[in-house]
Amino acid sequence: MSGRPNGPAGDRAGVVDVTPLPERILDVVDVTRVHGRGQTAVAALKGVSLSLLPGEFVAVMGPSGSGKSTLLNLAGGLDLPTSGTVAVEGQELGRLGATGLARVRRRHVGYVFQDLNLVPSLTAVENAALPLELDGMSPRQAKAEALVSLAALDMQSLELESMLFVRKNPLHNLFARYCASIEIWPET
Repeated sequence: MSGRPNGPAGDRAGVVDVTPLPERILDVVDVTRVHGRGQTAVAALKGVSLSLLPGEFVAVMGPSGSGKSTLLNLAGGLDLPTSGTVAVEGQELGRLGATGLARVRRRHVGYVFQDLNLVPSLTAVENAALPLELDGMSPRQAKAEALVSLAALDMQSLELESMLFVRKNPLHNLFARYCASIEIWPET
């Protein structure tokens, strides 16, 4: 519990807000990421720190080569820092093995790559259901949840509903040039 004063400047004398502070969902602390070694080493990130609370929205912007993708890769557990720490939901990613990292990504991290990384032989529904099935959900339940998720994206308004069940999924080309984002959510 926090013992912070109530109000912007603790303006209510003697009243203390004991509402717990929200847990940070992402902590990036003094992270450096160097690619290569010796004279060819390139520091993509140097001493970057960032903390996010549930529900916060952050835009990572900068010129090409400034480390945006590297930061997203570290935050999503796709890469590990050269130094510093990255924690998702309190779990320090550098202390997890491959299985633990995969579990964190499946349960807490949503990542939309610029090229989407969809399995081309699967439909949009099957692509959306795949991580749920890998996490132990039955194929039937996974498909049902995938359909609900895709409906929430209002795919019909984009006249793409027929593509949801088409094996050669043109969603790759349609969204690839517009999307590169990450979302991290708390355990429910």
